[in-house]
Amino acid sequence: MKKITSLLSLALVCSVGFAQSNVSTAKEMGDPNAQTVNYGNQTNNLAPCDFDIPSNDFENGWGPANDPASIWADDFVVNMGESFTVTQVGFNVLTEPGVEVDEADVFFYSDSGMGPGDEVASFTQQEITSQEVIGENFGFDVRRVVIDITPTEFVGSAGAETVYWMGAVLAYSGASVYWEVTSIITTPNEGYLYDADTAAWYPGSTVFTDPMDPADYVRTISGECNALSVNSNALSQVAVYPNPTSDVLNIQTPANVDVTSVVLFDVLGKKVNADYNNSAINMTSLSQGVYILKVETSAGTLTQKVVKQ
Repeated sequence: MKKITSLLSLALVCSVGFAQSNVSTAKEMGDPNAQTVNYGNQTNNLAPCDFDIPSNDFENGWGPANDPASIWADDFVVNMGESFTVTQVGFNVLTEPGVEVDEADVFFYSDSGMGPGDEVASFTQQEITSQEVIGENFGFDVRRVVIDITPTEFVGSAGAETVYWMGAVLAYSGASVYWEVTSIITTPNEGYLYDADTAAWYPGSTVFTDPMDPADYVRTISGECNALSVNSNALSQVAVYPNPTSDVLNIQTPANVDVTSVVLFDVLGKKVNADYNNSAINMTSLSQGVYILKVETSAGTLTQKVVKQ
């Protein structure tokens, strides 16, 4: 078992620009000599199509998991030419004995190539569907927390597997709560941490020292997998870039897909006056903020969140 301990050091803050100093591990903040106890199954198959990162005997935890300024995220892969409709998420957390998780905010992101990219879906103040204590380590309870979400589709591109990310923040009344992590990496990327103070994502292995190995967060993303139709494959190839943008937003479509309508809305659902010409929207005159782009095509409708800088 690999050693994963230590707080963020001042030297690391200077080297990577990470702003927070309260990041810690369960092993460091609890009892590193405590006996690991398993009460039940560490994995939970929730639906016919699951993306599961199994526990490694409650190896460690990263946190805090209840700080709104920090989002801890890990990746999952949708197969080429398939759609994955997420209906439920589950994760293991280390809590103080007897203290339950109250609720959670769950976020999904595209992949930037260097961690999470644009947010593609979010579910705030989600009720906990179930939670049970499945073991103990470092003086903490290990809880399996499960949350039902509104069915949300993620599409694998026609030419390659597509990476997405899931992150979360917990509402928790206790003092200490951590995401369980494992040093056995089973996804294309290690877990990442978003720091609101610097508005940037950092690999978990750069947040800790002493040394810190890469780790995945123990969690399951569950739903239904289906082969894409011809239209769905074509729609998955529609590209919107750059996002964020300060001036022009380009909309690129395959040769066999025709754009029939392009509409931009503000976050309140009000239509924004923005012209679509030559496969682009000029956003220069718009205020900074988040907008919702709706593109109707011969292959279906694409709805995407865009940011004007």
